[in-house]
Amino acid sequence: MSLRAELVRWHRRIALGAALFLLVQFLSGTVLVFREQLVALTLPAYGGVDAPFAQIEAAVLAAYPAAKPLKAEFPISSREAYLFHLSEAGTEFQVAVGRDGSNLVRLGAVANALEFLRVFHEDLTMGQFGRAIVCVEAIALASLLVTGGWIWWPGRGRLLRNLRLPTSGPAQAKLYGWHRTVGVVIGLLLIPSVITGFVLAIGGFLPPGKQAATPPVRTAIDNEARLALSYQLFPALDVREVRFDRATGTLSRVVLRDGHDGLRAPISDVNFDPRSGVVTQINDRHRNQGYGAFAAWGYPVHTAQIGGTKLRSLLLVTGVGAAALASLGLSLWWVRRTNKRKSSMRIAAVAAASFVALLATGAFAADAKPGKYTVVDQIDGPEGAWLFAGIDQDTRRLYIGRSDGFLAIDLDSKKTTQFPLDGKRVRGIASLPGGLVLGVTDKNNTATIIDGATGTVKGEVPVGRQPETTSYDPSSGLAVVMAVSADVTLIDPKQLKAVGSIPVAGILESNVPDGKGKVFVNLEDKNQIAVIDIAARKQVGSYELPGCKEPTGIAYDSKSGLLISACHNRVAKVIDAATGADRGTIQIAGGPDAVLIDEARRVAYVPCSEGYLTVIDLSGKTPKRVAQVPTAQGAHTGAVDTKTGKVYIPVGRAPATDFGARAVPGFAVLVVAAK
Repeated sequence: MSLRAELVRWHRRIALGAALFLLVQFLSGTVLVFREQLVALTLPAYGGVDAPFAQIEAAVLAAYPAAKPLKAEFPISSREAYLFHLSEAGTEFQVAVGRDGSNLVRLGAVANALEFLRVFHEDLTMGQFGRAIVCVEAIALASLLVTGGWIWWPGRGRLLRNLRLPTSGPAQAKLYGWHRTVGVVIGLLLIPSVITGFVLAIGGFLPPGKQAATPPVRTAIDNEARLALSYQLFPALDVREVRFDRATGTLSRVVLRDGHDGLRAPISDVNFDPRSGVVTQINDRHRNQGYGAFAAWGYPVHTAQIGGTKLRSLLLVTGVGAAALASLGLSLWWVRRTNKRKSSMRIAAVAAASFVALLATGAFAADAKPGKYTVVDQIDGPEGAWLFAGIDQDTRRLYIGRSDGFLAIDLDSKKTTQFPLDGKRVRGIASLPGGLVLGVTDKNNTATIIDGATGTVKGEVPVGRQPETTSYDPSSGLAVVMAVSADVTLIDPKQLKAVGSIPVAGILESNVPDGKGKVFVNLEDKNQIAVIDIAARKQVGSYELPGCKEPTGIAYDSKSGLLISACHNRVAKVIDAATGADRGTIQIAGGPDAVLIDEARRVAYVPCSEGYLTVIDLSGKTPKRVAQVPTAQGAHTGAVDTKTGKVYIPVGRAPATDFGARAVPGFAVLVVAAK
């Protein structure tokens, strides 16, 4: 077989596998080029005197008090408006507001459709998995351009003649002629879009680069101060966009850009710790090289944010032409099908079925078992702040740490009982043998042991400064208390006293014993897991958590020997408990504080304060996410009842502190179960 014939064969196979997907991408991308113009048609004429951003934000939140701000796009000209992206009861929507804080308009079907198209165009609504598919399809399109150009090349002397559109002859010959000519012209126009789109898509998988500037030790408490500090750091730039932290509602990222359009208009940004307001990173891409610099000019080229009407019109022609090219290719395949070319037909059928499967998968956010888990009940309780929870499987009681002691809930009768501790707030909870419960209290740095049935205090044991979490190790019969002061206290529940202390360098978060004498604890500041040997009374090692930032919750699956650590950058890391080897990464929602495991049913759960419970299947060789269950804002901890398989997640409103959640009035425990 000649080289040209081989190229034709591969060109046809790649095209049949990607044609339907590329057709949708071409059409959606063409519509998105005119996103700003289409949204503007639904808005009133804006103007007026600029008001402080804090005033504008307050006006939006006053109009939608139950909504959480996600993002705000700043106007560029005096005629444009601020565009706020909000979330309420699991539904995201957009609100336009004038520069003076007036003319609030909730955008309707057009804006919602455009936002869906944007998400679909970028990642098929499937997050990183969908973005990976987009990257693969970009490679397929590039392969079509290369092989198609090679097949078409007629030699220098016949270039113009080979670009002519045939107007006579058999229908199949005319289709081939049109396909060749349109393919060459549109292929050349597609090159910038293919390159920029592929690099922008693959950027989501690249590790974060070094910051371009060392952040000064600066703190900005409120949103207005964070904007002012960003302007101070980049006085020559304009703010184009701000991102809000879902849990706190404060600014976490300020994006700035030169006010002049052009290829040399890079994007810089200032990142803040959402709670403290400390500057965590500054990316000054005016001096930064590499991917950041490419994205700075590649994004406006890909989205036609530069070049005005001329570039948008060119992209319109390119998109329509590319869609026509895909349609012509499918028509040619159909003609071949009528000539009994069965092999090509089978390839296209498989491609079409795969494409439909991708669409269906995208609609369910890449969850293998959508809708299997849901909130089935709600247990109301007394209002108040709360944090961690634990279940005593023997007594069938759920215990929740509160701002003034313990809350006990009988899982069978749903009766709630308060056990006050003179204003001491209980953080970590651990069930002990004999119906005892241990709670760590950071008011006086103690571990308090109570009778779980009566609430009677059995004893108080001094522990390290700011105790955070606790667990019970059945192999040694000791309770383990982690403190921010970087030490681990070992408590004998029978003697009601501390029997040892282990220094561990780092900020200690959640911990879990393996039942064999070792305890694993997340080190929040080091992005590691410390390995502690209880018998030896020392730390014997540490495991790295690649790709994880600020690990919080942790759980151990004894059947697979794997650890699962939840991280604040919306991933959960799977680590081999024996070797520390990386066994995978699972996408979760933001704001996790616990990982819960039901070994009998081979399921793990990660409750997240963004309002989702991530369900992880442990039955396979590698754990994988199978569901994202909507819960409530602030629902970041919980406990699982291994007898029934139900998950209990506290939700409620807390006072103006960092303790517990600030989500809905009152207090309740949501019950999640499989249907």
